[in-house]
Amino acid sequence: MPNPTKTTNLVALISALFLVGCSSSFTNMTPAKALKPGHVQASLTVASTAHSTALDKTSEATDALKNSVNGFGDGPDIPEPDYRDIVEVGSSWLLFTPGATVEIMGRIGVVELLEGLDVGFRYDFNVAKGDAKLQVFESSDGVFALAVQGGYAYHTGSVDIVSDYLKLAEWTRQDLDFLVSAGLSYKDNIHFWFAPRLMVSFVDVQQALPDEFVSRLPAEIRAAGPDELIRNETMYYYGATLGTMLGWRPFYFTLEVTIMSLAFEPEIYGEPADFDSFVIAPAGGFSLMW
Repeated sequence: MPNPTKTTNLVALISALFLVGCSSSFTNMTPAKALKPGHVQASLTVASTAHSTALDKTSEATDALKNSVNGFGDGPDIPEPDYRDIVEVGSSWLLFTPGATVEIMGRIGVVELLEGLDVGFRYDFNVAKGDAKLQVFESSDGVFALAVQGGYAYHTGSVDIVSDYLKLAEWTRQDLDFLVSAGLSYKDNIHFWFAPRLMVSFVDVQQALPDEFVSRLPAEIRAAGPDELIRNETMYYYGATLGTMLGWRPFYFTLEVTIMSLAFEPEIYGEPADFDSFVIAPAGGFSLMW
């Protein structure tokens, strides 16, 4: 059973050290039916994401982790296991920071290719993502539709793992997202969709420690190059998104939840680390369609 005091202290520490996370955009927020050429959807969404691994790593870490970073250049040498704990727990909060974001999205119908093609762009002030949706089937009564989607996300800029006085690493991240969306629509007032999906994320993390902190690390860590902090940095998400859109044109309310399983087992300075995780990402917002 995790020690509540230990967990609270460690959460406070990690929250101070890792201020900016890079959780990806899991929203879809659009029916399976493609927009007709020239038709537009504009959405404002509040989305949140939670990865189980961030809390797991925090609750499992030792009290020694908190003490290891105190004093920085003036403190004692940091044992290798403690430093690996710092990197592992900190990385879990950097990569999988729980919380909510506000996301804006725009879509436009492009061409009547097969049953229709539309493209979209969304931005939450951290992640910029573009995608295309190709509708490949529609039932004769217009109720059922099937579409395939592909997206690319770039986490804007190179974000640092920082505190007021210590910068541990620099990172960038890119995502590829693939969905098959099946949907039901009733008189353009009610839409439901279910979209199995695969997301592949590519993360590049490089150590960027100040000299006074490096001097406290074990010799084998000091000798490692900045790109040896984390290796095997490809993450695989498997899961599905379930959503609904209700309203009367042009005003709609949209509600959605994404549930994913994350497979991610990088190496931290040559030692395997387990970041496998359960992910839940609810979202809700308003859309205009015309």
